[in-house]
Amino acid sequence: MIRTIKAYSLAINTTKWVIVDSIAQAYASEKADHLQTFGNDAIFGNADRHEQFRDALLDANYISPNNLQARMWKMALKDAYETVLKNWASLAVGLRSKVARLEKWTAAQNHYAHWLLNDEKRLARLVGEAAPITDRIDLPLEKRQQVQNYLRREVRRHRGKRARVKFARSFCLDANMYTIYEEKGRLYIAICTLIPRERVKIPLTGKDILSGNIRIVLDRDKRRIEVHYTAEVARHDPLQGDSLGLDAGLTEVFTDDQGIKYGSEFGQTLEKQADEICDNGKKRNKLRDLEKKYRFQGKTKKANHIRKFNLGTVKQQHKQRNMQIEIVRQVNTEINHLLESRQPERIVSEKLNLRGQAQSKRMSRRVCSWARGTVDERLDFKASAGGSSRKHVNPAYSSQMCSHCGYVDKKNRNGDTFQCRYCRHRDAADTVAARNLLARLNDPDITLFTPKERVKIILLDRFNARLREASGRSVSGRTLEP
Repeated sequence: MIRTIKAYSLAINTTKWVIVDSIAQAYASEKADHLQTFGNDAIFGNADRHEQFRDALLDANYISPNNLQARMWKMALKDAYETVLKNWASLAVGLRSKVARLEKWTAAQNHYAHWLLNDEKRLARLVGEAAPITDRIDLPLEKRQQVQNYLRREVRRHRGKRARVKFARSFCLDANMYTIYEEKGRLYIAICTLIPRERVKIPLTGKDILSGNIRIVLDRDKRRIEVHYTAEVARHDPLQGDSLGLDAGLTEVFTDDQGIKYGSEFGQTLEKQADEICDNGKKRNKLRDLEKKYRFQGKTKKANHIRKFNLGTVKQQHKQRNMQIEIVRQVNTEINHLLESRQPERIVSEKLNLRGQAQSKRMSRRVCSWARGTVDERLDFKASAGGSSRKHVNPAYSSQMCSHCGYVDKKNRNGDTFQCRYCRHRDAADTVAARNLLARLNDPDITLFTPKERVKIILLDRFNARLREASGRSVSGRTLEP
C-alpha cells in the first residue's frame, strides 16, 4: 500500500522564498492553461493519455508562456490532465450508485450504463460529443438513448464548476528536477528554478529518503515548504478479532456494537469550532456591510482600511486549517484505539460522506466540519494499514429499527436514546445503529444500493413474519405485546 508522506523544510529566507514562490506562480498559470484545454469534454474524451498532448506541443515547438523550463511545463500538463481525470472518476463513482438504484431499467441498460461509467474517457465523450457504443451490448436505440440522456443530465447536475487553479501554492517535480544531499549533518533538497541550470537549495528537517516524483507545497504562514512524496507502507498482519459494527456520531467519533464510545471530546471540539465559525461570520458580515456603507458615502479611506485590516482571509484560512488538523488528530487517535482494543477482522459501517442540510443550522455547521470525507478517508486508510478491512453497508433505518425485535418506527429514537415502542427495549441510539449495521453485513436482501423505500418494506415484512411465526411466543427473547 502506498501513502503520501510529508517532509518539512526549515524557515526559508526572503531570497529563496521569492524564488520558490515565483515557481509556484508560474506553474499555477501553466496548469490553468492546460486545465482550460482539458475542460473541453470532447478534447479530453478523445485523448488516450497526457503524452498525446505533450507530443503534439513538442512537435509544435511549444515554449511555455509562463517561462517554465520544458520539464516543468510537462509536469504542469500532466498535473492538469490527472486533475481532470480524477474529477471524471469521482463523478463516475457517484453515478454508479444512482444507476444501481434504478429498478425500471433492463439488465442490458444497466450493463451499458456501467460500461460508460467504467472509463472516464467514455463518460467525457458521452457529454462532449456523440455517445460511444459497443457491439457487445445488444440494446435498442430508444433504450440506449434513455441511458445516455440520463447520464448526461446527472453529470450536468452534479459536476459543478470545471477544475481550476484557486491558489498558487504547489508544483510538481520529477526525479531529474531535484537533488537530495547531506551537508554537515543537514539534509538539503536542491530544486530547479525558472532559470536553466540554476537550482535553489533548501534545508530539510529529518533524514527522509526521497525519490520519484514529488510535490512542493508552500506553507505561507510558517514561511517553509512541505515536500510531499509517496512511500510503501509496511502491511500489518491481518487482525483475527470478530467483525464489528461502527456508527459515527457528532458527540463522539464512533460507537461500536458493544456500546463502547470512542472520542467523547469530539462533540465538544465540533461544537466549539462550529460556534466560532458562526460568530466570526456574523462579525465579518457586519464589517462588510460597514465597508459598503462607507464606500457608498464616499469615505473611501475608511472603506479601504476595513477591507485591508478586517476582511482579510489569511488568518481565517490558517484558523480553519488548524481546526481541520485537530479533527484529523482526534479521529486518528480513536481509530488506533479501536484497532488495538477490538482487533477486528472487518469494520462494518455506512459510507461516511454526509451531504445536505441537517435539522438545524447549528447541526449543519457541525456536520459540515465533520462530514467532508475526513472520517471516511481516515477509517479506510488506517483500517487497511492496521490489518483490518472496511465494508460499507446500507444505513437506511439502522437508527430507527429495534435490534431485538426488528420493529421500525422513527419514534423509537429520541435524540441519543433508543426505546422500542413495541418490545420496550432500551439502549443508546448509536449502539443500536452499530448493531443493525453489523447485521447487514451478510444480508442477502438489503444491498448497499437498495433504495430506502424498498429497505423499509423488507424490514416491515420481516417483522410481520416474525409476529405470525411467534403466535404468542417471544421474539428475540421478549414477549411481544401490541
